[in-house]
Amino acid sequence: SLGEPWLRRAIVRYQDTDLLTAAEVADLCGVRPGTVDQWRHRGLRDVDTVDGRRYLVRDVLDYHAERRRRRAKVGETG
Repeated sequence: SLGEPWLRRAIVRYQDTDLLTAAEVADLCGVRPGTVDQWRHRGLRDVDTVDGRRYLVRDVLDYHAERRRRRAKVGETG
């Protein structure tokens, strides 16, 4: 019950080159699917496929890590 709730141990079951739906990205990152849409509008790259919009795991992890670095940096200065 103590600690940061976003620090959850999870086994990454995807390869860097896998394409995920917004729901899968949300599950991977511990956010809501609507947040993934916001990320897309803010620069998260997506891929149009015959099955709809997908996100490359490598891009998702890079984007999510960069967001966390920026937020940590803002916290240090504020």
